[in-house]
Amino acid sequence: FNDLAENPTLDLYPSDVQDQLQQLNDETVYPKVNNGVYMCGFAQSQQGYNEAMANLFDSLDLLEETLSKQRFLGGDVFTWLDLRLFMTLVRFDPVYVTYFKTNKKRLVDYPILLGFVGV
Repeated sequence: FNDLAENPTLDLYPSDVQDQLQQLNDETVYPKVNNGVYMCGFAQSQQGYNEAMANLFDSLDLLEETLSKQRFLGGDVFTWLDLRLFMTLVRFDPVYVTYFKTNKKRLVDYPILLGFVGV
């Protein structure tokens, strides 16, 4: 697809951080944030909801701390994992807080994550 791209040199999957990003995705971003909001919204019990909420907000706290030390999840380069996180964060307050009751905190309560989204 590089022949069709406006920026064919952009590498969203840089080899020097592939393992680090894959681990962060597998352990935190996908299961506890991207899917975590859905685990909260579609919880079948109060206990399930409580566990999903704890995982989600512990992960947001971790990501807030991580991004306070570096611009992107892979350091100084924008990658596929930043894009994956962005897609959930940009909808967090207007959609997930309202409809999935992920309302322990709002994205605006995370200044670093809010800046990451660019709001």
